[in-house]
Amino acid sequence: MKKLIFILIFSLLLITPCSAAPYDDASLQDSLPDYARDLAGEVSKPANEGLEQIESALTETLSGGLSGVIKRALSIIAVAVICAVLTVFCDDAPEYVSLGGCAAIAVISVSDVNSFISYGTDVITALSGFSKTLLPAMCAASAACGTLSSATVNYAASVLFLDSFLTIARSVVLPLIYAYLAVGIASSSFDSKSLKDISGLLKRVCTLLMTAAALGFTAYISISSVVASGGDAVASKLAKTAISTALPVVGGIISDAAGTVVAGAEAMRNTLGVFGMIALLAICISPFALMALNYIGYKLTAAAVKAFSCTRLGELTDCIGSAIGMILGLAGCCATILFVSMAVSIKAVGG
Repeated sequence: MKKLIFILIFSLLLITPCSAAPYDDASLQDSLPDYARDLAGEVSKPANEGLEQIESALTETLSGGLSGVIKRALSIIAVAVICAVLTVFCDDAPEYVSLGGCAAIAVISVSDVNSFISYGTDVITALSGFSKTLLPAMCAASAACGTLSSATVNYAASVLFLDSFLTIARSVVLPLIYAYLAVGIASSSFDSKSLKDISGLLKRVCTLLMTAAALGFTAYISISSVVASGGDAVASKLAKTAISTALPVVGGIISDAAGTVVAGAEAMRNTLGVFGMIALLAICISPFALMALNYIGYKLTAAAVKAFSCTRLGELTDCIGSAIGMILGLAGCCATILFVSMAVSIKAVGG
């Protein structure tokens, strides 16, 4: 009888109310830039509606940017035609004609390159800011699903790689892109083989840094998540078995209740993951589409310029297109890191 009284007393003392504060959806939306916030909508919004708005934004961006690409291409081709005609009638000064043509193309394109570098920097900054709000929420939801180790590993690796990549992008890669563009303009203007080799080296270094960052993160997060998820599954099964064994009467009920809580946490995690994917597309779709369109435009224009036997002008146009492509790749690497992190968090399953 005394044991029963003590059990009742301690049971009443140990029963305390607890509640989980709902995650503030507004903080996720506020971390998005204005244009992406309108496209992504609310967290509870159906995914198909967000995808329809993103598709409309993509169509609008392509249709609006195509006219600018055509005008710029025609301007560069016009410069090439004028240089080709002057070369025919001015046999004594072909160097000056090519130098003037390179200067004209540089003037036409320099504002575009600056704007695209600004686009790429803004996208990287927006992705970094959004990740600081999304990743902690997904980490907490994944931990509540029973994947504590994999959630911690995923969150730590994502934050580390994103911060490191942002630092490398601003301090190393962007200055290298500027240097690549400057050396490319100089090598085309003065037809210098040594400067052309330096330009190629700078391009390879930029490409290597971006590729190493994306592949390194993907490999690390994949391997570490597999190892950590295996440990989480074993720990979850052991915990359920221990509860059922230690509490023969109510152990199964507590274990089933814990499973219900985990299912709710998984639903919240998946909802955040879907919204994160939509928001990621909303941030990237317009800048990426515009940069990709101009990249293709410069490459096609370079091929057309070379058809007029203006090799140096064609090389310069191709160099400008490659610089835009590297900016696009830089922003794409940051988006890839965040995408892989969200995908691994959604896929992680507790035991």
